Amino acid sequence: MAEAILEISLENLNSFARSELATLCGVNGEIKRLTKSLKLIQAVVEDAEQKDITRKPIRIWSQELKDATHVLDDILDEELSIKGLECVGNLDEAKGVNLIGIRELQVLSLSWDNSEESEIKVVGVDAEQVIEALQPFSNLKKFEVCGYKGSHFPSWMKDASCLNNLVSLSLKDCSNCVQLPALGKLPSLENLYIVNMACVEYMDDDECYDGVEVKAFISLKTLSLYNMPKLERLLKRELGGEMFPRLHKLYISKCPKLTLSCLPSVEELNILYCKEELIKSISSLRGLKNLEMLKAKGIAHS
Repeated sequence: MAEAILEISLENLNSFARSELATLCGVNGEIKRLTKSLKLIQAVVEDAEQKDITRKPIRIWSQELKDATHVLDDILDEELSIKGLECVGNLDEAKGVNLIGIRELQVLSLSWDNSEESEIKVVGVDAEQVIEALQPFSNLKKFEVCGYKGSHFPSWMKDASCLNNLVSLSLKDCSNCVQLPALGKLPSLENLYIVNMACVEYMDDDECYDGVEVKAFISLKTLSLYNMPKLERLLKRELGGEMFPRLHKLYISKCPKLTLSCLPSVEELNILYCKEELIKSISSLRGLKNLEMLKAKGIAHS
């Protein structure tokens, strides 16, 4: 990620100034490899400042490099997107990322390519092994998983202490997963987006709670569910504690088997491509203020 950003930044810089600075600082060979090393960029900037280079084009270029390092520091410390995980050749590559060692990381995206072309050309490490090795530090606030091909999520996603600061979670195109982790245990989760998960029947299984009465999804405010043909209920059974106490916005599309239980805090409901069973269950939403429906079977449209 850093290399791509550096490449763009360097291509936009004045080639004459780049050449001049390389000559004056004695780093002609190293300049060609700047896109691969943030530390080298910082060293070049420091060297230029120490030599007090006064030529205007070079000073401008030096300042642009310095600005780029500041941006990169922020990006690398707080936000990371890893794509093409289907190409991981061996497990050591995934372990070498050492996400759990990046304490400043707050936004993480993990993505696999599900295209037919990638499946034909690439034979990588099992997706479940890869994601198990990519455990982030517990400071993470926003997390996205896209195209994951495993049938189960990693053990660290089932441990609430590993994601206790998570505010937003997006699970997209994880079509082989049969069960979600215990998302209801995440104390800070406010936004949950789940799309194209064909095998999931319940958002939370009662096995996640071991029969203990708890409050599930205590901080969740917005829930979006799209194209989940087997989803029957949000929770497998009604637990003794309070469920979804702060859920205000609920968006549902293409979930033909889903029915809703009592969700007293829901104020806004948006339904697309649903069936009569879901429509009937809306009566349990006592706090509902805004309802939008499109192409709902069992409802007459004028």
